[in-house]
Amino acid sequence: MLRRRGFTLIELLVVIAIIAVLIALLLPAVQSAREAARRVQCVNNLKQLGLALSNYESANRVFPFARGGYYAPPAPWYGRWSAHAMILSQMEQSTVFNAINFALCPALPNMGVGSMLPLPAVNVPENTTATQTRIGTFTCPSDYSYSYNWPGTTLWSGTNGYVVNQGGWMYDSTSNTGSVGPFSDRSAVTVAAITDGMSQTAFASERLLGSGITNQDLSGWYMPMTMPTSIDQTYADCQLAPTPIWYSQTGAAWASGEMTSTTYNHVTTPNGRSCAFMSNAQMSALLSLSWSGDANDLPWYMQVPPSSAHPGGVNVLAGDGSVRFVKNSVSVPVWRAFGSRAGGEVVSADAY
Repeated sequence: MLRRRGFTLIELLVVIAIIAVLIALLLPAVQSAREAARRVQCVNNLKQLGLALSNYESANRVFPFARGGYYAPPAPWYGRWSAHAMILSQMEQSTVFNAINFALCPALPNMGVGSMLPLPAVNVPENTTATQTRIGTFTCPSDYSYSYNWPGTTLWSGTNGYVVNQGGWMYDSTSNTGSVGPFSDRSAVTVAAITDGMSQTAFASERLLGSGITNQDLSGWYMPMTMPTSIDQTYADCQLAPTPIWYSQTGAAWASGEMTSTTYNHVTTPNGRSCAFMSNAQMSALLSLSWSGDANDLPWYMQVPPSSAHPGGVNVLAGDGSVRFVKNSVSVPVWRAFGSRAGGEVVSADAY
């Protein structure tokens, strides 16, 4: 009698089960290897950013501001452009830089309430050739939401995955009060002003695009009963803040110097909750179109930590060009000390 050779059903199922187990064991290793490669690329992008900032300082004797002003000439005016826009030439993006017309300042139409408002040059259609350009070095390869764009507009390219350190909890664009980081509104920080030391001062980090971290990143404006008067109160109010009444998504544009796009601060630790505070009067003025630029919209109180898709923390660029991985579990005092440029704190390298 001739016997046919082959697998029984049980044997076939066992083989399939073994293959499935091997695949299940292999996939995490493959994903881990891919994430390691993406993290290396992310570190390299931050180093390129650090080199560009250093070259900008060498050429101008100051580091770029985090955000240009809103007023039209002859008042201080930089069209609300970001530090990223300022260093394009130092990042071998001279073509994009030369496509920007920084002098544009059209006025918004008078809606019958308030004054005529200047439209920031970063917002005008004439600059879309530049602002819609995707700059790969500004994007962390681990960010899973890199295709994000600001709702309702086609003026900007939502490609910014890196943000510069504004440092403080108060974003005041008239006096920079509370802006203790190396970058702030219309700042002109020199190396000499970074008295904590370049290696002890955070310059830039990462920020997830879009809405950031689900259920943690509010990314919007919230009006508390009383406005915060300290960094600790800002931190406490943000932890208790409900869903905001108006969302302002993060990472909208590398060209825009807004806190929601290209800056962050050291109020709370990495991958923590984000929110911003404004008074009832400020919100009413904004919604009624009586807001008239820098005079009435300040100060802004913000908690905007960095965030990333890297497991356990974020990459942070220091002023000396080194990049360190800072864990989410870093202590708040150490994190705040790393964020200040002239706080006088002494922090050991192993504290991060």
